[in-house]
Amino acid sequence: MGTKIGIIADTATDTAMGRDYFESKGYEVVMRPLKETSPECGRFFQEPPEERAAYVSALIDEVKADGARIVMIYANSLCAYVDVDRLCAENGIGVVTPFHAYQKLGKAFKKPCVWAATGGALSGIEKRLTDSNFNIEICGVSLLPVVEQIEAGLAPAQIVAQSGLKELIHFSEKAGCDSIILGCTHFPSLMQELLPLAGIPVIDPANTMLEMLRESIAKQ
Repeated sequence: MGTKIGIIADTATDTAMGRDYFESKGYEVVMRPLKETSPECGRFFQEPPEERAAYVSALIDEVKADGARIVMIYANSLCAYVDVDRLCAENGIGVVTPFHAYQKLGKAFKKPCVWAATGGALSGIEKRLTDSNFNIEICGVSLLPVVEQIEAGLAPAQIVAQSGLKELIHFSEKAGCDSIILGCTHFPSLMQELLPLAGIPVIDPANTMLEMLRESIAKQ
């Protein structure tokens, strides 16, 4: 195996998705979910900021103690509610997050449609995109019920059919969007169902995160 990285994500489900993705790219992974389920995460994000920070800082310490050379935050809501950049700097370890990826993606597209899990995550994603491209036009939607269906283990085809995602793709295209950005780490699990329906690119930010991970390791 290659370099050991620490993956921290919102739930057990997307933490495992992050593990599978980065192990498939040759990395050794240690992982810590923030909480087991999406409702538990929702309650956590309502806790006082200092309590959230202390909890996440402890997780960073754990993956560092397990030998991780860099932390991958494989979660958008976590980035929106906790300053993970500051916490990793305080713990003396590098970090790559989806929010870092959006600062690159903002320069690549003029009018993306962002699919996020929550309004808080969507707001944070929009800020990072506009930070890198002031002229970008963003359509956005929060799709927490889709996250819950993925967590429940429903088949991707069933989720796409039941949740109106085909219609959402058509809306994005009719609105003049030039891409769909999957702003939730659960959503790439639907990629094989989405791609045949879309006439515009469907972007998984994990690919940009992988590029940034390789760059960060090369600088160490």
